[in-house]
Amino acid sequence: MDGVYSVSENLCGSCSLCCKVKSIKELNKPMYSWCGHCDKSKGCRIYDHKPASCTEYSCLWYQTQAFEDPARRLPARFRPDHTKVVVDVPPNLENPAAIFWVDPSYPAAIQSEDNQTLIRMLATEYSVIEARGNKRRLLVVREEVARQMVADGCDMSQMEWEV
Repeated sequence: MDGVYSVSENLCGSCSLCCKVKSIKELNKPMYSWCGHCDKSKGCRIYDHKPASCTEYSCLWYQTQAFEDPARRLPARFRPDHTKVVVDVPPNLENPAAIFWVDPSYPAAIQSEDNQTLIRMLATEYSVIEARGNKRRLLVVREEVARQMVADGCDMSQMEWEV
C-alpha cells in the first residue's frame, strides 16, 4: 500500500473530533491538536490500523450508533462535531463515569442545551466529569459514589483537580 490508506467507512460519519481532543501516546500526539492521520470531515486514514489508544477509546455517540434498535441510538445532534464535546465512557471502571472532553475552540460548549441534556441523561448511571486539558471538574456524582467518597475521606467541596 506504500503507506497510503483510504479512509474507512465507520459509524463516525464525518465526525473526527476525537482526533483533535484526545492524546495518542503511540503517535506522540498531544491533546487538542489534530492527528496527522485525520482527514477532517472524512475520518481516520489509518482506521483499520489505528493505535491501541484509539481502539481502547470509547465514544458514547459512536457506541450508540451500533445498537440494533435505531430508537436507542443518539440522534445526530448529539454527535461530537455538533456538540463540540466528545463524551468518553471508559469501560470497566469501578465507578462508571462519562467524561466530557470540551473542544478548546468552543469553551462554552458544555453549557449548550444538547450537552446539558446529555449530562442529565447520563447522571442516572454515570458520574459526569468535565475535562479541559489536565483539569477535571466533577459535574454530577451518583449518590452511592458520593457516599463512598465521603467515607474514604474525600472533601466533596473540592470538585476540581489536575491530572
